[in-house]
Amino acid sequence: MLDFYHEIAGLESEMTLNELKQELLKQEKVWTKRQVNTPEKATKMLSIIFDAKKAFETESSRKKYDRELELSKKEKTIDPDEQRKARLKEWTDKARTFYEDHQFELAGNAYEKARVSESPDGENADFYNLGYNIFCELGNFYKALECTDKEVIDASLEVINTLLDEKEYPFDFLVENLWWSGLTLKNVRLTRRLIEGMHTQRKGIMLDTGHYMNTTTQLKTPEDAVAYLNKMIDKYEKAQMLHWFKGMHLQLSLGGDYVRKQRKEWREHPIDFDKIPFYELFRLAYDHACHIDLHQPFIGKGVREFVERVAPKYITLEYQQNSREEYEQFVEAQSKILKWITIH
Repeated sequence: MLDFYHEIAGLESEMTLNELKQELLKQEKVWTKRQVNTPEKATKMLSIIFDAKKAFETESSRKKYDRELELSKKEKTIDPDEQRKARLKEWTDKARTFYEDHQFELAGNAYEKARVSESPDGENADFYNLGYNIFCELGNFYKALECTDKEVIDASLEVINTLLDEKEYPFDFLVENLWWSGLTLKNVRLTRRLIEGMHTQRKGIMLDTGHYMNTTTQLKTPEDAVAYLNKMIDKYEKAQMLHWFKGMHLQLSLGGDYVRKQRKEWREHPIDFDKIPFYELFRLAYDHACHIDLHQPFIGKGVREFVERVAPKYITLEYQQNSREEYEQFVEAQSKILKWITIH
């Protein structure tokens, strides 16, 4: 039985009936246009889309199709790992074909489906390079950077273990998350790869709350940030990895508006960075990072409860301040939330 969710890029089993219909109309237009250059492939895809439109014509026909599809999957006795590899190859090939044809949106959809079936070890460098190229073309640089996380983590392990292999140090070696490629904490599997790959028992994570907030541009309030952090911690609790969170840089960073504005400005007015002198470029980069990563007191409902949930051994109140007096004001405000002794 043909699985339309896998055969047609952009279709997801979680979609509503209206969303499926809209996506099918969109794909029908795409493949109609492609009849000129790839008539054989386009004819095949249009036939599949026609059958899918009948299957998803009503709620009852969709439920009937989903039931029959599920039954057909249960009847198969293929090795699950072989199925995974087959799906990975199928969707990777589609993603590469779409990318080479400059159909970047379709390439992105196909790549996301392939990524679900990617090896648990994440060893396929060519696969991640393909994803990086696709999402760069789409202007989705957060997703592009996610495709290089493994390479950064593996390179970091080489450096870390060069140090750790020299001797057993008398302190905890904690790695801090960033919103750039590497340890973003978005991928539990890659976090485990980094921590388990470190050659010491005294190891763990230094959670920078603001850095994790910087992995999205959608947060508006401290309460949004608390919910976003708790959702991440849910994943690590489920994976029985919460004990690795031994330190915390507690700060608030809601720089999403700046990031969206900057992306728009750079798209409309690209900058040739090669023409900028090094120290001026360094200044611009530092200023850019400071506008993303705001390092403000994390004041809001649920902050104290979140800190208690993680229960770190070490807490640092890390802020951007203009003077010692301002820093003390920030610490006092944060301490009131945490119910610590305030500075006098």
